[in-house]
Amino acid sequence: MEKNDGTRNNRTLKEILSSAKGIIFDIDGTLAETLGFWRDVDTAYLKRVGRTHADLPENNEEKCAGMSMPEIVQYYIKTLNITDLTPEQGLALFDELVVDFYATRVEFKPNASECLAYLHSRGVPLGYSTAMGKNYLLAMFDHYPEMRKAVGDAYTTTCMVNKGKPAPDVYLATAEKMGVNPGDVVVFEDTIQGIQGARAAGMAAVGVKDVTTDNYGRGDEIRAQADGWIESWQEVLDTLE
Repeated sequence: MEKNDGTRNNRTLKEILSSAKGIIFDIDGTLAETLGFWRDVDTAYLKRVGRTHADLPENNEEKCAGMSMPEIVQYYIKTLNITDLTPEQGLALFDELVVDFYATRVEFKPNASECLAYLHSRGVPLGYSTAMGKNYLLAMFDHYPEMRKAVGDAYTTTCMVNKGKPAPDVYLATAEKMGVNPGDVVVFEDTIQGIQGARAAGMAAVGVKDVTTDNYGRGDEIRAQADGWIESWQEVLDTLE
């Protein structure tokens, strides 16, 4: 029998998905492999502002998880005590370093794009709720047109709403664009902030194993708060087919 060991209830992945009338996906760390790149961006950013990784807290990556890009910029300026860079200049610097990656080099996790294609072909309403900047997401759409085709305009970045994750705003906005009641939505997320935000929106939440980050060491906590857990997208394909 299929089990969701350690999750908050005893529903199987099949039961969770069969009750869904729409599905929302996070992108970074959930659908796509991006953390290694973001570490490179951090290194380049720090060099440009005269700082090093030693100036950041040990749990910096986890602290930034779920923040919008403007929130990340404000966090860096405050944490690094940067006095010669305005928030607007800081955001422009991130844009300079990041847009090209999403336009040319980002890669899906194994079987993630196949899941999107399968669900889209079955007419399941899909959406994205992500902390990446809107211009980064649009650049990714240019790189993967089928990604945009799967959701149409049903996407929301945290810079498009009032609060980033773990607030529910980004999920509620996407569900509204999908035309699906929040209680009928399942969300796939790789961070505790994402799981908490989805649950706060009244949605079912499935944790996604991220090998690159090891889910910031909070896999057990994610399992405890999520409705389900997957180690890979192959599990979802096997459940759907």
